[in-house]
Amino acid sequence: MKTTITKTVKTDRRIVKLTSLVVVEGRILKPGTFVQMSLLDAADLIGRKRAVPATEAEVTAAGDAIVLAPVFKAEKGWVDA
Repeated sequence: MKTTITKTVKTDRRIVKLTSLVVVEGRILKPGTFVQMSLLDAADLIGRKRAVPATEAEVTAAGDAIVLAPVFKAEKGWVDA
């Protein structure tokens, strides 16, 4: 008999709109790109004026064009372009 256990994991993420070039894992993201990321990463980029919070209307209009960023890790991290 095979037993499957499921676990619900809650992740707090935020969608931001980039205001300058940002490199994520070797991928260049241009200004105007919408990125979904962790709260800490979003606060970091907003604090450095690299992004602004996305409005609900912008998120709805962006649809599937939102980039999913990985959780920040010290060895990879964000690189300003």
